[in-house]
Amino acid sequence: MTNLLDKKMILNTDIINFDLQFEEIYSIINNHSMVEVTDIEGNIIFANKKFCDISQYSEQELIGQNHRIIKSGFHTKEFYKDLWSTITSGKTWHGEFKNKAKDGSYFWNKQMIMPRFDNKKTICGYISIGTDITTEKELSEKLTQIEDNLVQQNKNLQEKIKRKSDEIIKKEKLSMLGTMASRLAHDLKNPLTVVKAYSDILSRQLEDKMNYEMKMKVSKLKNSITDMSNIIEDVLDFSRTVELDLQKNSIFKILMIALENVDKPKQINVNINYSDIAIICDSKKIEAVFSNLLSNAIQALEEIGEINVRLTEEDNQVLITVEDTGPGILEDDMPRIFEPLFTTKQKGTGLGLSICKNIINLHGGDIIVKNAPTTFIVTIPKNIKKTNQ
Repeated sequence: MTNLLDKKMILNTDIINFDLQFEEIYSIINNHSMVEVTDIEGNIIFANKKFCDISQYSEQELIGQNHRIIKSGFHTKEFYKDLWSTITSGKTWHGEFKNKAKDGSYFWNKQMIMPRFDNKKTICGYISIGTDITTEKELSEKLTQIEDNLVQQNKNLQEKIKRKSDEIIKKEKLSMLGTMASRLAHDLKNPLTVVKAYSDILSRQLEDKMNYEMKMKVSKLKNSITDMSNIIEDVLDFSRTVELDLQKNSIFKILMIALENVDKPKQINVNINYSDIAIICDSKKIEAVFSNLLSNAIQALEEIGEINVRLTEEDNQVLITVEDTGPGILEDDMPRIFEPLFTTKQKGTGLGLSICKNIINLHGGDIIVKNAPTTFIVTIPKNIKKTNQ
């Protein structure tokens, strides 16, 4: 009898201990995990406190609702198809869910969803146990963003280093080229001056004795001498150190002088809007820039068309736009248009626009080109300091 009582006491103690352990286990799960129980259709029949706290819905608001109440719209149809295929086949699904709380914020949880079976071993619902991993996800996204930024910064730095290296190599090559070209130009200039002088003397002395054919040959000779002289001057302008003679000048007057000095066919109209804007500049250098831009525009029009030149003020800068109605510049040529020695014309050195850009840069400004229609835009500060050279 005593042994029987002892056994009952031991059994009762085990039951009490088991109940205590179960309550402890339940408390741990309830505090740590989001627990949700649904019927076979996915309608919620139980949600623990952790689930309610994170979703921001009360248990009363959740009971009877489909799990879609916290659907975020983040996951694809294939994602849900795989999930339902797994749990309806009696297996346990493991994965990560992005859900939407009541206030519209999002939360992530690492989830395990398993089927519930009745006494006939038929699926009667599902149990979901999840762990909130929102903080980990946000940290991971930040780290990924930082990594992407670092990769992009590294890429930008490499591109910048390459550009700088290319610029240094290009400058060194151009410096060598400029030195060689300058020596060659100086060597050619004196003989060319002699040739020009003798051709002028001969043409004057023999003018009455020359027939039409001879006069055409002399004219071609003079044109060739002029072309060679222009090429030599371009090379010398490119290679020599430029010093600016800065004075207050009317930009409109400089444009008009430049226009007078270019050879313009009668069927080409040049329209310049009058604007009496005064700037500090080297008038001769700026005139050379305008002459070059106008000459290029005239050549692009091929004897007929229109050139529109506009002068405007913007803050403390003057904008001069030279626009022509020609066929435009090939898109492949646009990035190289200001490169020294690059030209799309049969004649010329390809130094004209490069010299123009250098002159404008020395004035603290810039020159760019746009297509459709071809438009060169020159920007110059109005009050460049006389020490800025």
